Amino acid sequence: MIVKHRWAVLYRRHLLLVGIGLALLAGCRSDAAPPSDPLPTRTLAPFTPSPSPDLPIVAPTTTPTELPDPSSLAQSPTEQRVSLIPPAAQHLLNITLNDLTGEQGESRDNVRLLSLESFTWRDSSWGCPGHDETVSFTTGYRIIYSAGGRIFAYHTDNEETFFLCPDWVDLQGEPLPADPIAASMVELAARDVASRFSVPQPELISLIAVTWSDSSLGCPRVSGDYTNEEIDGYRIVFRVNEATAIYHTSIRELFFCLPEDEILPGLLNNIAPPEE
Repeated sequence: MIVKHRWAVLYRRHLLLVGIGLALLAGCRSDAAPPSDPLPTRTLAPFTPSPSPDLPIVAPTTTPTELPDPSSLAQSPTEQRVSLIPPAAQHLLNITLNDLTGEQGESRDNVRLLSLESFTWRDSSWGCPGHDETVSFTTGYRIIYSAGGRIFAYHTDNEETFFLCPDWVDLQGEPLPADPIAASMVELAARDVASRFSVPQPELISLIAVTWSDSSLGCPRVSGDYTNEEIDGYRIVFRVNEATAIYHTSIRELFFCLPEDEILPGLLNNIAPPEE
């Protein structure tokens, strides 16, 4: 009986120890994270805020760069004109203008550039009969100014040589727009020619700066109501097959004008090419 009693005591102690061990394990397991949820790991990726309907996302601050002042980006009218004209032509414009206001005695305030044309001179006279025949065949320009109620036509090469032709000669060169407004008007007129006559690439044969005497721009209509005011613009002529298309413009608008309807200032009647 003593043996059974001792065994019973040992058996109860064993059960007590097992119970205590299970309780300790259960307590430890309740504090630990579930096996299905791994511990978070650290990364080196930068934090990116998620969009919020209430708060805007602020971009990272960058080092500012030195921006030019807006006034330094604006070109003056003179710089724009120069940029449209070949350097050789610009040089010849400068030296012929100096001749006109120096040797010819015209006031610079009264001088206006009417046209600039590129030429390949076909003979040694450079398109001006009676000129020195020793001058060789060359390429150059014809530069036409108005000043003091007169026309001055300079014939030049591509470098330094020029002369003043006594009379305007009916020659056709390649007109060169001398400023952005002239270039824009030529482009608009060319689009109208292409649409009106189904000509993909109309040939520009004349571009002359004009001061119109009234708002009809030299192309009045019978029912028109026009104001008497001087308006600067252009007369633009394209060759279309065997005929011509004429446009009169201000610096904002243009009109297609039939040859029989146009009225030119008296000074320009001599330099407008005849219509075919």
